[in-house]
Formats: sequence, structure tokens, C-alpha cells
Amino acid sequence: MKATKDVGINVGINEQKVLELLRKNNQITAKEIAGLLGISLRHSERLITSLKQKGMIQRVGSNKNEYWEIIVK
Repeated sequence: MKATKDVGINVGINEQKVLELLRKNNQITAKEIAGLLGISLRHSERLITSLKQKGMIQRVGSNKNEYWEIIVK
């Protein structure tokens, strides 16, 4: 997977990969991210939490219709 240049210096390679996956499928789960990246579920959850804390992504919608919104383009 190709890392993007527009994300910024404060984002690691795995975080960039997560952002790419979220751009392709905004309803992807942490479990699916872990499987696609070949990392543990806990690691994918940490990456998502890190991106949320940095204000780069947020979860939008009700429990049934939730999706990820990427704030940084």
C-alpha cells in the first residue's frame, strides 16, 4: 500500500495505511484493519485511537449506521 504525502510528519506508516483503508471503506472495522495489515487487533485499535486523538478521524452516525469520517484530506 502506498503512503500518502499529504498526511503530515506526525503520522507513522501504519497510521497512513489505516487512513488509506478508511478512505477506501469508511465502514471498516478494527478487526478488518488488523487482518488486512497483518497486525494484532489491539495494535489496530491503538492506531485508530491515535488518529482520533490527533483529530484526523472521527466516528459518525448511530450504532447501526456508523462510519469513519476523515478530517485530514
